[in-house]
Amino acid sequence: MKRFTLSLLAIVVVFAWSTLGHAQSVKFCFKIQNVAFTDSGQGAGSNQEDVWTTTANRYLRGVHVLARKQGTTTTLWAGFTGDGDYSGSPGTACTDTFTPSSGVNGTWQFRVLSSGYVSNNYLRSRDRATGSVSTVWVNNYLVLGGSGTYDVSVAPGTEADEFRVYLAASEALSRHAGGMSGNTYEIRVGNQVGTEGCQGPCYLSADEIVWIPVTFQSAAQRKFLITHEFGHAFADYGTTGALVNGNCSYSIDDCPGVGGTHGFDSEEANSCALDEGFASFYSAATWNNTTETDCWLEYWGTLSGVGDPLLSCEGSTTVNGDSYGTKWMESNCDADWDDGGTTRHDWSGLGNENDWLHALWDMHTGIGGGCTNEPSFNEILGFLDDADDWTALTAYNELNDEATGGSQSSDVEDCWDATDDYNGIDHNYP
Repeated sequence: MKRFTLSLLAIVVVFAWSTLGHAQSVKFCFKIQNVAFTDSGQGAGSNQEDVWTTTANRYLRGVHVLARKQGTTTTLWAGFTGDGDYSGSPGTACTDTFTPSSGVNGTWQFRVLSSGYVSNNYLRSRDRATGSVSTVWVNNYLVLGGSGTYDVSVAPGTEADEFRVYLAASEALSRHAGGMSGNTYEIRVGNQVGTEGCQGPCYLSADEIVWIPVTFQSAAQRKFLITHEFGHAFADYGTTGALVNGNCSYSIDDCPGVGGTHGFDSEEANSCALDEGFASFYSAATWNNTTETDCWLEYWGTLSGVGDPLLSCEGSTTVNGDSYGTKWMESNCDADWDDGGTTRHDWSGLGNENDWLHALWDMHTGIGGGCTNEPSFNEILGFLDDADDWTALTAYNELNDEATGGSQSSDVEDCWDATDDYNGIDHNYP
């Protein structure tokens, strides 16, 4: 009788333990260890950007994950990880808290893709050669502690570039989605194959794809460059194409840089300067805190003989003895230019990417020009979208008309008035 009682008790204990095990819940969070971008934290002290300034572990916001026990084919969780606040629910880069049917403890296997869902928009970073999103398997992940939250380290090999680009673009989209949802952002990572896409980093609006090469400018390792190009795709959606159709073919050579190259040191049709200036503004607003008085961006080209200079996007920076700051075009370029046989004066219809970057940053932060009650990022995007369509040379005309006579808030109008002349973008055509 005693033996029966003990056996029955043992069965009850085993059953209770098994039931508790099956009732346990778990949450997994995914990160890549020791992620480095070559353009991170290049300044000293306060003269550097605010976000991702060091090599560190980075959580994969909104990434697509499948979880199962090792050696099985039963999916226990599949979907997109969280993309918001790290302390939120489910938390950045984490699955939902779920109760696996086979219990929490055991050896797990995870499939992680270089694609995801961030701020209600789809984001896909694909290998350029194959056209497929990249896959990393995390195998033999042992869980013995029962219910809880576990960090899972993802270690991409040959897929590192696709995941690095995904990391930068997802960080940008999580900070500034423009209030948009349902968009699909496509990125191709790798060197040009044949004539597809472009050799260097670019965004082509015709196919709505961001192209990020691996060796050309080492673009896949530059967070500022990645988010500049991604900013073009964002602007395409945000303004129904208005901010990606600027004419960058004007070859005006009255500046240190050659027109048509849309560099920080060239004089362009102001539609081109605005397009490029906004993309740089998007990048700057991703990696800098807009509540502070400074803004820094590492440029991905050569200025005054110096490669990849660190520039202030709010104040002035000296590069090899040359100043890059407010009203750069007016300080460095000829005001007269030949417009098909007609000589234009006062930089009529022209602009510079650096000046537009400064103007948009000042408009958003209220720093340069001294405006108060500065408009939000989304208000600025809406303002750019609301303006009437412009031609190659009339971008400023249309934006000024919209700011002063359209349906914009007083915040937009006041900050536009405070920053356009202050930054030297106020060049009507003709």
